[in-house]
Amino acid sequence: PGRMDLVERFEKDYGIHPSMVMWYMDWSSPFPKKQAEAVVKFNAVPQIVWESWIWGDEEKIKLKNIVNGEWDSYIRSWAKDIKKFQHPVILRCLHEFNIEGYPWGIVNNGRDPELYIKSFRHIVDIFRKEKVDNVRFVWCPMNFSYPESDWNDYLKAYPGDDYVDWIGIDGYNWGTSQSWSQW
Repeated sequence: PGRMDLVERFEKDYGIHPSMVMWYMDWSSPFPKKQAEAVVKFNAVPQIVWESWIWGDEEKIKLKNIVNGEWDSYIRSWAKDIKKFQHPVILRCLHEFNIEGYPWGIVNNGRDPELYIKSFRHIVDIFRKEKVDNVRFVWCPMNFSYPESDWNDYLKAYPGDDYVDWIGIDGYNWGTSQSWSQW
């Protein structure tokens, strides 16, 4: 959203108006009101991939820190700011949890899908306590689990219909562009 000119160029080049604009934020940043306003002005919905880590200190936050309430005031600040924003906002938090690349991944949290569920629900519950009705939550696994194991089955980490508004899935196909991948 800091470069809406790129989104506008996409619209012009392809003749399609994006219904949402997505970008990434870590947990050191306040709710990006200015950027979200630019997206709304463009007549689209802001979708924020809200990554529960601090860029540059990626190991700082684990799922137990979220469940134990260590980040409640930060989460609550986002809830309050989104409520004041008054426009729809989509939050994709704790995404791609079924790979080892993120500190919120099941593999990095005792291989416990229940801890993931508790963390996702904890975030949503804070928004509910603040009576935020203009936010929707996306649950988004990777299209494959790594490592591939029974405990890392993404379906075991589904927070439930009462907590998930949208389901997304991230699928990557690197083909033969990487030494470790195939079509």
